[in-house]
Amino acid sequence: MPDYVADFEPTNSWCYKFSRYQALPEILAMPEVVGGQSFRLIELSRRVLDNHLTTEQQGARFKRARTEGEVSIAASVKFYIPFLAKGTGLLTNEGEGMFRLPSADDIETEVVEAALEAGDEEAGEFDGWIYAFSFPLLITSNGPYPIKVGKTTVEVQERVTSQCKGSAGFDKPKILGGSPE
Repeated sequence: MPDYVADFEPTNSWCYKFSRYQALPEILAMPEVVGGQSFRLIELSRRVLDNHLTTEQQGARFKRARTEGEVSIAASVKFYIPFLAKGTGLLTNEGEGMFRLPSADDIETEVVEAALEAGDEEAGEFDGWIYAFSFPLLITSNGPYPIKVGKTTVEVQERVTSQCKGSAGFDKPKILGGSPE
């Protein structure tokens, strides 16, 4: 897989960008993940680090912002990968370092909780669109791949664009479908 992150530099910003735009997309495309089974995210994170960075680069240290001390590139990347995976909903944390792709039940729970948080007394009552999207980098023709399913009251393209601006979007999302509920 080609590198999507600028030249290496031992900074927190580089670690975040590497985790978001290089490591996480590669992990999501790995057979262990696409197959739908549970996996140890740290093992896949190490594999990506070893594929892209030398031992010296992984061990390079930088000063932490707002705190005392330093942190290594490897430790920072290993922090950001699960943080981004959970925060964007791309992976489900099963505990004890185990992760998996979200299931339909996970997505349904997420939609209901979001509706309730938005003030809907009954999450089942909804006027709008149900939609699904993924990223071209993740779409495979010979097996399952991660998708995001959601509900919106605005136009689907507008919602997907807005959602991807603040998430670990790798490239332009591909809308797989959308229909009125």
